[in-house]
This record gives sequence, C-alpha cells and structure tokens, in this order.
Amino acid sequence: MFRTYNDPFTGRAVTKLTPDGILCHHPYFYNRMFSSDSRYLIFSQEEEKQRTIRMLDLESGESRFLAGPGNAGYPLLADFSPNFSADNKSIFYNREGRIIRLELDSNKEDIIYESPHEWKGYTNPSLSSDDRFLITIELFREDSVRDTSSWDSFEPQWRKKPRCRLVLIDVEKKSSKVIYEEKLWLGHPQLRPFHNNDISYCHEGPATLIDARLWFIHADGTGNCCLHDQQRDEIITHEFWLADGSKLGFIYRKLEAPPDEKVPVLSSKETQNVEQKIFYIDTDTCQKEFIMNSSIYCHSMTNFDNSFMTGDGQLKEKPYIYLADLRTKTETILCRHDSSWKPYGNTQDAHPHPAFSPDGKKIVFCSDRDGIPGIYMVSL
Repeated sequence: MFRTYNDPFTGRAVTKLTPDGILCHHPYFYNRMFSSDSRYLIFSQEEEKQRTIRMLDLESGESRFLAGPGNAGYPLLADFSPNFSADNKSIFYNREGRIIRLELDSNKEDIIYESPHEWKGYTNPSLSSDDRFLITIELFREDSVRDTSSWDSFEPQWRKKPRCRLVLIDVEKKSSKVIYEEKLWLGHPQLRPFHNNDISYCHEGPATLIDARLWFIHADGTGNCCLHDQQRDEIITHEFWLADGSKLGFIYRKLEAPPDEKVPVLSSKETQNVEQKIFYIDTDTCQKEFIMNSSIYCHSMTNFDNSFMTGDGQLKEKPYIYLADLRTKTETILCRHDSSWKPYGNTQDAHPHPAFSPDGKKIVFCSDRDGIPGIYMVSL
C-alpha cells in the first residue's frame, strides 16, 4: 500500500506510490501516463534487473504486470515510452525497434511498426490525440555511440552528427513514411494535440553547443523550420505542447557563462545571473509570447486547461516541485523532490519529470530521495 508523509519544507502531504527498495519511474513526462479518469497510472518497475511495464490502481493500490523484455533480437524495453490509448483500452510502447499496442483486457500484443535492422528506433514515440498516428525518430545504427546508462556519450553522440530520420506511422493501416532525414542528432518528436498534421522535434545535444533546439514540420514533410534562432548565451530546456495544442511551451534561460552540461544539477553559483522565463510559441506564425518569470527548473508541463504549470527545481539548494499559476503569474512550492538526478542504468531514472493527472488534482514525480528511484504524488 501507499506511504504518506508530510513534506519537511511545506508540510503538505506527499504519498509514495511505489515500494521502497525497488526501482520505479513513470513514463516520460509528456506521455499519456494516466487513464483519462485519473484512476490508473502506467509505470516502469525493475524486476530481476529487467525493466517491466505495470499499471497501478490509485484507488486500491494494486499494480498489474503488463509487459516485459522481449525475445532474442529485440530484448530491451524502452521503459519511458508507454502511452495510454485515448479510450484507455490499450497501451502503446517501444520494445527496442518494435512499436507495440497491448490490449489491456486480453494482454494481446500487436506489432504496429518495426524499425529496419540498420536503423535504431530509440525515442519515445508520440501518439496522436485520436490514436491514429505515431511519430518516432530512428538513428542509423552504425552512427550510434549513445550509452543511455551515463552522460559520458552525450556530447560524443552529438559530435558524431548521426544520420537520423522522422518516421510517421499510421496505426490503423500499420504503414509508415519517412517524412524527414538529416545527418544531425534529432530527438523528442511530438505530435501536436488535436492537429495530426503538425509535429515538433528538437536538435539534440548539449544545450550550449547545438545550433537551435526548437523545430517544426508538417506530417507530409513540408514546412520544416526552426522556431527560435537560438543564440550561444541561450538555453532552451524542454519544449511541450499545451494540452489543447494551441501553442508550444518552453523554458528559456539567458546565461552569462554556460554550465557544465554533463551535470544536470546546477549550483546557485552557476545560476546566480540566470534569467529563466516561460514562453509560448505559435507554430503557425513563430510569434513568441512571454508568460512569466520562473524559478530554475528543468522539465515543465501545463494542466488540462493551461491554467497551471508544474516544474522540477534543478538547483541543488532548491530541490522543489513548483506550481506556477499562469493566470496570476505567481509561483508556489508544493514540496521537495530531493532527487540526486543520478543515473541508475538510465540517465533519466531519477529525473523528477513532474506531470499532472488529467483531472488536474494531483502531480506525480520521481525521486531517489529514499535511496533508489520511486514515484511520488502530491495532491492539489
């Protein structure tokens, strides 16, 4: 069952959803990780040194095994990749190059797409609002130097300028189309909510070395463009679509001196002259809209009606889960996450990655505050 404690900084009740001593994390923060009624949460759990996918009932506290590693050839599960289907009857996930739909009633797996052997399907696929399409990125296998267990290969992978391609998958027809290819490290493809023709993606790599982070393309491969001409003293740390698909949100920093990108946790000394701001951008016009100043956090996401945003504090001295009221332009500390941000086999394992439930009443986040990554929930 769950364990609840009072946060040492705010006194707010925080509930740990997963067992002590077992590595657990939720999917990537902009994935559809909750059922639409906010009752069920998909999560990953390490079992016998292998990552599995489970589904947690937030009312009963019971969890159910859904999927694990595959057979020879494609054995590894992309444990940050699961998405609920819009009707809550299935989940979609990536098992190293195979994108699979799992029916929850029957436990039947259906392979929607399989990457050719010479290509590495390494990203978390993005699912359209109506489940009709998926967008993913493949990296040419011979160009891969990325070891996701540490940050040591992050910059070398960027310097390699690997051949990458955006692949659009028609879920209903089980067909695919390469819509864009470039000899540059690409990442984080996202289908625009309720607009199946629009896709955002990024130029991946160290934030102070890449040419520009934010990119946009239509589903037919036309209209490819940079959304923000990034300067060397600017860092953009994680773009996301607003829940209604109206704008693309991102966090903007202007620096005096670049930080060490191999260390995701920054000290106050490194950020004492940093300005961090929340922006939206209209991808049809490339017009940017300043929303508000914010504390230093790494990952952010808005709720169902875009009235609030949550973010994970990146400063060692301020390890907080924040709630920004986008209407009053004010910010509240909900609780401490106290994560070390360390890798535990994957560089993302202990990243807090806060995310709202669909009803906007709770936020889940990850932390290794108890010694190993687990999932926590704070109610609003």
